[in-house]
Amino acid sequence: MRFVLINDIHGTARNPRGRIGDVLHDFEDKLRQLFELAKANDDAPIICGGDMFNSPRDILALFSFLRTRRLYKSRFFTVYGQHDMYYRNAGVINNIRILENANAIEVLGKKPKKFGEWRFYGCHWGESPKRLKNYRKTVLAAHAPIAYSGVFADHEYTPAGVYLKKNKFDLIVCGDIHRSFIHHTEKPMRWIVNTGPMMRLSTEEYILRHHPMAYIYDTKARDVQTFFFNVKPPEEVLNHKIKPSKEAVNTLSIDINTSGVDTINIYTVINKLLSESDNAKGIRKALGSISEEWR
Repeated sequence: MRFVLINDIHGTARNPRGRIGDVLHDFEDKLRQLFELAKANDDAPIICGGDMFNSPRDILALFSFLRTRRLYKSRFFTVYGQHDMYYRNAGVINNIRILENANAIEVLGKKPKKFGEWRFYGCHWGESPKRLKNYRKTVLAAHAPIAYSGVFADHEYTPAGVYLKKNKFDLIVCGDIHRSFIHHTEKPMRWIVNTGPMMRLSTEEYILRHHPMAYIYDTKARDVQTFFFNVKPPEEVLNHKIKPSKEAVNTLSIDINTSGVDTINIYTVINKLLSESDNAKGIRKALGSISEEWR
């Protein structure tokens, strides 16, 4: 059995400062590659370490995800990153909740979701992970400031090795800090990984060098392999002449855009339909049709 691992997808229809080209098309193309990777591995589950979207109510990015996701069987698990939350509040309607209500994704938490003999847990932004007595065949998706090493002066983070030692899971996929790493213990073999961001949205030096990737975890061999997305060279998607602000580099994030009254109204209607209708299956089909028309 294999799991496909990803974090900090940052799907968006809006070009941030320094980003050039059709960012929504690039998002959908990488999604397709991600789901094709899972399909090629016996419809492996995809486990995301949060920040699926760059802003919580980007409806074009939402429909782009639905348009791609409906073509594949793999289960998709995620947690809330701060970019997925409306003003850092996961309780307000957002892309993640809409997708969960549409049965397009499964949101992880302290109560495990089962996949065969394995148990998947989640730790959202600002939370602490569940303590386990028996960690065998467990996976944690966490969105927290975990890194292999410091990124800048006075960087406050939890070292990956320390986090893995403290939190007993066989596998941890973590998002938040946009730096890829793979770290593991020997006996027993336990892993903590970060793929780095899937979407390159900043002209930060590291992002200019970063090649978007996903990992494949083999449950039998207990090892991790790297899959590199087929992407355009950095000069075709990033304007390197535009320098990121010092704040953007230090926070390793991109401003969250939460504007748009019309978008909020649309989200309220969609969520109401999904949560209260007797024909949720038909509504999910309609959403898929809408996403096709929005192309």
